[in-house]
Amino acid sequence: MGLRRFLRKQRRALATLGAAQAIGDQQCKAPGLIPEPAHEAFRGTHPLVTPREKIHLHREVISAELGRAGLTLEIGPYFHPVVKGPNARYFDVFDTEELKRRADEDPNPIVTADTVPDMHYSDPHGDISTIPETFAEVFSSHCIEHQPDLISHFEKVYDLLEPGGRYIAFVPDKRFCFDHFSPYSSVADILQAFAEKRTRHTLASVTNLIAGRTHNDASRHWLKDHADADYFTGYPDRVKTALEIFQSAGGNYIDCHAWRFKPDSFAQIYDVLYRLGQVRLRLVEVGDSRQNTQEFTIILVKDG
Repeated sequence: MGLRRFLRKQRRALATLGAAQAIGDQQCKAPGLIPEPAHEAFRGTHPLVTPREKIHLHREVISAELGRAGLTLEIGPYFHPVVKGPNARYFDVFDTEELKRRADEDPNPIVTADTVPDMHYSDPHGDISTIPETFAEVFSSHCIEHQPDLISHFEKVYDLLEPGGRYIAFVPDKRFCFDHFSPYSSVADILQAFAEKRTRHTLASVTNLIAGRTHNDASRHWLKDHADADYFTGYPDRVKTALEIFQSAGGNYIDCHAWRFKPDSFAQIYDVLYRLGQVRLRLVEVGDSRQNTQEFTIILVKDG
């Protein structure tokens, strides 16, 4: 069957279906039969996206409450842990000694080795499934976008949580950070990574990081000032650099953003993955990005 004939047949079949029925006992509406194109960034507000004025999802409020429910795992705290107190547990790719060494060599003046906490767990491959305990909460800040296989990440967090436990994460809003000009992630992208059991980032992700990267000033992005003067003229050279870096790595891990969302697009994509049974954590709420910031909050729960 030719592609055009197949598409015509699909359109006729969809026309007879009517509105999609909700699947299971969900809190959000059924997705449309035909999802919006990724470049449309899922116009409108998803029902699980909470207005930015609701302070219970603000970073400072969430941060103050972490650890109160019981043992709380923070993934990748580096030199600035958010979870503190006797219930805090920390995981990183590197052990404490290596993190302190890297902090000493970090050119960023705000990074100090003195504030690097002792890691309770580490794994050179970043595999959190090696952690032997379970937790009331798992937390990460600007972490999920770095995962080569996002579905596997959520599933491993599910296994680490006690029944009723929550996964709370701060996620960059691609509109207001250096990812601004890179494409939005789609359900298809995430399913492809899972099907490939991806443990390394792709050439596309490395190219988006290096060639597509713009400034990281959130306030400028909110004013619709997205590019420095040489951004577009320097693009071809940055593509060349990205290709050289990827090839020279020889298959070794290159850290970069694999996934790019805004609050609505994350909620829509995650809802689809949950309905498909690809992820078991249930999305409870997404806090909209606040003015002049570049992140939003997600809360997922492991149902008892």
